Amino acid sequence: MKLAVKFVVLLLVASTLACKTSGPSTPAVGLPRYDGGTGANTSAVIGDLVVCRPIGVFASAGGTMLFLLSLPFTWPAGNIEKSAQTLVHQPLYYTFQRPLGDFND
Repeated sequence: MKLAVKFVVLLLVASTLACKTSGPSTPAVGLPRYDGGTGANTSAVIGDLVVCRPIGVFASAGGTMLFLLSLPFTWPAGNIEKSAQTLVHQPLYYTFQRPLGDFND
């Protein structure tokens, strides 16, 4: 059990560091930059698709698991909505609803 919690925490930290530090880079000189109207360049989109989205899937699953484990403590305190927002909704939004290559949220 402790190993699973350590793994989830490590995964969340790694995903945060990997996705927040891989911002947009400048394109090569002379090559046109196509962003599809989102402001993201090709390397940011590829990095997001290959690195951040798969990590986000695991972070979503880990957050859901932590939310379920925390229910006995959050329910009596009345903090179910706040813990659900932090542990479930935010990782799901980051993984499935955020535009590719958009690291601003």
